[in-house]
Amino acid sequence: MVWTARHENGWFTYVMPAPDGTFHAFTLAPGEAARTPDYVEMDEPSAKAAALYALAQRTGHRACSDRCTGWESHVHDGGH
Repeated sequence: MVWTARHENGWFTYVMPAPDGTFHAFTLAPGEAARTPDYVEMDEPSAKAAALYALAQRTGHRACSDRCTGWESHVHDGGH
């Protein structure tokens, strides 16, 4: 399972569970490939908050508007 949100500035936030039970939080620019997570957290809500924090730090996007999507869950296929 992966949770994604698209933001009005074109960036994306992602949260993915890892095999060790932690959750990895990412912020990615449009077209940017996955990389090392911005944060590793112990639970899904903390990882979502961390992803939004990283988005604010990297882009200045401090608050979501109605032009941002909420978190949407998708089945992660492992890149296949």
